Amino acid sequence: MLTRPIVVGADGSEESLHAVEWACAEAARRKVPLRIVSVSPAPSRAGAAEDSPRTVDAALRDIYAQTLTTMAEFAASMAPGIAVETELLSGAPGQVLARDASGALMLVAGAFGFGGDGEMRAGPVSRYVGSHATCTVVVVRDQGRTVHGEILVAVRDPAEAAAAFRFAFEEAALRGARVLAVHAWHWRPASALESPAAHDGADSPYGRGLTRVLTAPLRHPDMRAQSAQAAARLAEALHDWQQRYPRVPASPKVIHG
Repeated sequence: MLTRPIVVGADGSEESLHAVEWACAEAARRKVPLRIVSVSPAPSRAGAAEDSPRTVDAALRDIYAQTLTTMAEFAASMAPGIAVETELLSGAPGQVLARDASGALMLVAGAFGFGGDGEMRAGPVSRYVGSHATCTVVVVRDQGRTVHGEILVAVRDPAEAAAAFRFAFEEAALRGARVLAVHAWHWRPASALESPAAHDGADSPYGRGLTRVLTAPLRHPDMRAQSAQAAARLAEALHDWQQRYPRVPASPKVIHG
């Protein structure tokens, strides 16, 4: 069976350099191939300048091709033992990366990147692949070389969080880290609402055909009981995963907010 690669998007920005650096280290840690993909924007309507036979699209592809070469050399220096392949594709970056990584172990992207018009944008590609890619997506920020010893997994419903728990514990086991499982809940008090409603009688003090409708405010829940119940469910789910990964320290945390 072929080993699934880690795919990383590279557009020449400093952010994508951080992503490639992180992906290199991850590929070396997991002993899997690294695939670096650069996506040239879809063909534009701009033609060649009068004094140049080259089109704008051709020039852009050359720039992205050079980016791939530079990133491949960087990856080879960072992790000499891993297999590195590169490919230049074209189209909408988010869509192309999500499609290309359909069979990947994970897809890595920078927190920021450049749009098709050359302007730096806050995360359009990472937001798209995060919600459309079928594999695990990692969005890399520049955190230097700081080593973090904790993996936080956000749990909405412990009964439906198996995939999140599995990923968190696998990563913790791989990195020698601990797991913190967090569940947040909140209660919003309902205020009395007033609205007109149809009324057959003509004696309403609020006008003919109208009556006053009040909705009773909800009873305030016992917050300590609510938190205790949520904590018990979270602890039970966490215990099951600690049984599978006994060497991974883990703790639950329930917060209101």
